[in-house]
Amino acid sequence: MVNFDSPDKISVFVGFGGSGGKMLREYAALVASDHRWSDRAAKDLYFVLCDTDADDIRESAQKIESTFASHAAPFVDTLHLAENAVSVEDEITRRFLRENEAGTYSKADKERFESAWWFRSDSAGNRIPFKVKQLVFAVQRGAGQRPMVSYFLAWVKAQRVRQQVSKLVDAIDNRRATGGKKPQVELTLAASLAGGTGRGCWYILSFMLRRELISRGYTPKPAIGYFLDQGVFSDVQAGQPEQAVKMRVNSLTGLSELIMWIRIENQDKEEAPEYFLPSIESPGTDDCDAITSHKRMGMHDLTAHAPLSNAQLVFSHSKTSRLNRPDEYYKMVAAALYARTAEHKIDAKQINSMPRIGALGSTRVEVPHRSIDSYLKRQVICNLLEEAVDGAGASVKFPAALAPDHPSGHWILGRFEESSRTSSKDKAKQAIKSARLESSSTNFDDAKKRLKQYVHVSEAEAGHNHRMMAELLFESPSDGGFLVGKVEQYESLLREYFISQVSSQSDDFRMTAAARSAQALYQRLTQTIKSLQDVEESGKAAVGQFEAKLEEFKGRGDGNFWSKLFSFRIFTDNEIKRTETALVEAIIQVQKGQVATQLVKVLEDVRNDMLVRSKNIQTVANKVLAELVRDFDHEKQEQERSTFIMPKKSSDRSLADFTDWKIEDKFREPHDPARFVHRTLHPVMDEQVERCCQAVLQSPHISRNRDALSKLVQEHIEESETGTDGQNRLTQRLREQLDHLMSTIDIPDEIIRTHFNFSTVVEGQLKMWNDVFRARPSETNDLLNKFREHFGCRDSDMHWDRAESTPRCPDLQVVLESIALSAARDCDPFVVIEAGADTRDEQGDFAQVVLPDVEGYGEKARNRLKSRYMEAGLRLQEWVLGGRDDSPEGELERRKSVRPSSLMGNPYILVGYTMKSILDETATVEDSNSFRRVRSMQYFREPGRQKLMKWLKDTESTAGESVFTNMDGNLGLGYSDPRFVLNPEYRDLRWRPWVDREQEEAKELRRGHLAAILYAMRGVRSERASEDQTLRVDQYFALLESLDHKEASQLVKPLLAWDSKSNRFKFQRNPIGSRTNTLVRIDGSAHEELSFKKFFEYFEAMDREKDLVELIMTEKDLYYGSLSPDCGIGTIHHKALDESLLAFLEELNEEMSSHPNAAEEILPKIQELIEMQENLMRD
Repeated sequence: MVNFDSPDKISVFVGFGGSGGKMLREYAALVASDHRWSDRAAKDLYFVLCDTDADDIRESAQKIESTFASHAAPFVDTLHLAENAVSVEDEITRRFLRENEAGTYSKADKERFESAWWFRSDSAGNRIPFKVKQLVFAVQRGAGQRPMVSYFLAWVKAQRVRQQVSKLVDAIDNRRATGGKKPQVELTLAASLAGGTGRGCWYILSFMLRRELISRGYTPKPAIGYFLDQGVFSDVQAGQPEQAVKMRVNSLTGLSELIMWIRIENQDKEEAPEYFLPSIESPGTDDCDAITSHKRMGMHDLTAHAPLSNAQLVFSHSKTSRLNRPDEYYKMVAAALYARTAEHKIDAKQINSMPRIGALGSTRVEVPHRSIDSYLKRQVICNLLEEAVDGAGASVKFPAALAPDHPSGHWILGRFEESSRTSSKDKAKQAIKSARLESSSTNFDDAKKRLKQYVHVSEAEAGHNHRMMAELLFESPSDGGFLVGKVEQYESLLREYFISQVSSQSDDFRMTAAARSAQALYQRLTQTIKSLQDVEESGKAAVGQFEAKLEEFKGRGDGNFWSKLFSFRIFTDNEIKRTETALVEAIIQVQKGQVATQLVKVLEDVRNDMLVRSKNIQTVANKVLAELVRDFDHEKQEQERSTFIMPKKSSDRSLADFTDWKIEDKFREPHDPARFVHRTLHPVMDEQVERCCQAVLQSPHISRNRDALSKLVQEHIEESETGTDGQNRLTQRLREQLDHLMSTIDIPDEIIRTHFNFSTVVEGQLKMWNDVFRARPSETNDLLNKFREHFGCRDSDMHWDRAESTPRCPDLQVVLESIALSAARDCDPFVVIEAGADTRDEQGDFAQVVLPDVEGYGEKARNRLKSRYMEAGLRLQEWVLGGRDDSPEGELERRKSVRPSSLMGNPYILVGYTMKSILDETATVEDSNSFRRVRSMQYFREPGRQKLMKWLKDTESTAGESVFTNMDGNLGLGYSDPRFVLNPEYRDLRWRPWVDREQEEAKELRRGHLAAILYAMRGVRSERASEDQTLRVDQYFALLESLDHKEASQLVKPLLAWDSKSNRFKFQRNPIGSRTNTLVRIDGSAHEELSFKKFFEYFEAMDREKDLVELIMTEKDLYYGSLSPDCGIGTIHHKALDESLLAFLEELNEEMSSHPNAAEEILPKIQELIEMQENLMRD
């Protein structure tokens, strides 16, 4: 696999089905968190996802791509097998039933074609292919646990696969720019054996991928496959016995095929079977085959005749733990893949010694750096939104030329008056002359009429005045102007000017400030308009005032004969001058009023726009943005609770309030099996986190990305979408934009590394634990257990405060070493071998942590760590704690220079990884008996698995019973390629221990009944039990009664009870997941109360009628799989219940010894139960 010291290698990861994609998603997240991959992933990692479920494949592809920064995103391609496949049945009919097509292909070609698909003959002797009728409408949502669906679709899409691989190779050529030199390609496969898609198509696509890579000049190394067994999906199987059986059949037959391929890979090239898959289009032409073993192509290298060389398996549990959910297994496989990527010594070791069939285990301790990164991005968004609604902003600007509270000399009408005074004087002179006031023959009424004509403004004058006023708005700012552009456009420019005063706020995404600016401008415009309206009224009044002035001369011109005869003047020079002066003022006032009227019309439109804009912006700020602030702040708080240990500041609360820290949610409980696989070091939410947030808030993204948000808001304001629908649309658009913004924000890695590197977070947690120890002295024992489990520390590592009688945490260096050591101890392969038969080396292979550069750290500390590793049976040289220099001198020098912010290694994660053969050194993969000691592969032998055994036998039927017989819903299970069953060459290479076991079936059936009865009595009490056992049983039931859990409440009652007074058995409840009324009526009463002898007969009859054993064993799987860890049921409870049941059976044996039929019928059965219980307790 590619790693940091292999520049000539690339890795191609192929995920099959939903589980394969999810494993690779987890792996991608680990690689992306390693800063050393910032420039490597894009050219060294390639992902191909294959699935029938359109939603799953799309989600996996998107998550892998989005995990990396855009410049470092690896190549991700998808192969949707069900694309355009509406009906599998129709496609099968079209491909296989072509008898009517004359000359399609010969009989020999047809036989070759049909050898790779299941057929049966009808009553007329016609060959009928298997058609998968149940998936006519569901194929694009998965293969429905039928491997044959994905097998067929992959076969049909052989040409599409070639095209996809061609895209892959083009991407490799373009991204690597190797100049003709081809890098070595390593194929890694990931799939589940329990489902339909991965189980059915992985080997077909592996063959095809390798063939196409070779045809393009690449040399792919033998593929390595990582496969999940059905036990990983116990949560899916819970309460669904039919589903569980199908998953087990798929897994076991999948293991059978895997072992066949590994055996073929180990065979001599001349002896290995020649596998082929004919082309659907040209089945008779060898060269067109969809798959042709490389042996047929004359290429006899190790990649020749099998789709993989090594298979790494993950079973339900190891010797130390069983996980709760599939996602924890996905993380475990991902950590194993990452260990090989991150450390070259692991990869080098595996190249030389990787087992053909192995099991893996891994453990990791990590700082949730990706969650922290997401939190900080959300902090940026919250800050941006809070600024938008906090109301702070620049003060609004109002032009001095329009300000009504400014001196008239700076007011636009004052400037207009100055500019128009000369023309007004000329107009007044012309009016006096026209009125002939100097003439003795002038009639007053005629003069008045002529003078009034000059007071009014003509249309031409109005246009002139309007333009003159507009020109004043475009003067230089020093002269009071404030507009720029063409005078003819002054109305629109004036509107834009005022809008710009608001937009200057909203462009900065300060929407409350923008709303306040719009409101302030609206109020100022209202004042200005009121002042202009006063001027308008003054203009109107000026005409009347002038007329009143003229009335003083009324009667002039009515003089006597002598006045006219001697040409006496009616108006004196002084009166003419006064009249002219009054006329000038009247003309100016009328013109100012007329200009004011025009300006009011313009400003009223602007004012109304400001009012609407103010309301719209206020709506955006108070409803849309304020709601987003609340939502994002809530999301941020939720992320705080999940990412950090609360509260924000330890000084905010007294030590008595430490219950509010919620530390219980951040540390694995001692009974939680996932603690062996995944531990998270949550940072404490203290001042350091706040300092980091402040550093992030200075990110240029805050100012850089305002434009897109403000643009959306401006569009909304312009459209005046003030209704609820408009607000909802804006909210949605802003949400999308904010989500996009979050994806583009790049939090500098240096910030997170400085504040949240591994050792810094551990140090913060240690300080918190010391405070918690002091705050909760009464809980010391429970807290110590949790602390030791989380950090892997020993009792001797702890310090004690004698004054307070409370523990104190070890030094940081000791804790970091303890974490690394505990990772080694916990890192068990997820496989269980028979007791006493496991001779494998259980040594861990890999760990990595950046240690702090503390005073005194050097050879002494290194020797102490080495001694602790030796104490645990581990070799120090197999472990890496940052860095890559393997020499003793280099290692010592590296340890001296390592700092929390060092680039040597991933500063956020420690990973342990173990991969061991499931066979010991003396066993061979060819010997089927070698696998019998592997208990993880023997679940078909467990008591009560009769239906599973029958279905497994059906898969071996040459008539294809598991394919064609729709009995009990097992249609389409088993081996997709019939040659694996019909062809002895393949059949004999498969692992199939369930064949030819008829002589054991009766014994297996009996063991199944006994095992089910023992589980049904689990929880029974005995007077023979010790006080300690009774106390533990009481604690167990008290725990169940305290839980708000549906299944736990059912467990309070054992399934089966014995009444020693009436010597009767009765069922107290139905098995979890079974139908109501199976054993117990709705009112809770049992159908039967039975004597010891009759009970066994009744039990066997119920099993035949209703699969009783299967129902009880399904509950048992649920109980030990997920219910126990979910409910906090630990090993100590299981042991107490087992011991109490054994004591009850011994008590029952003694009680029934006096029964008339005891010796013949009863006591032997009780003894069988006792012996089986003792065996189960030993196992």
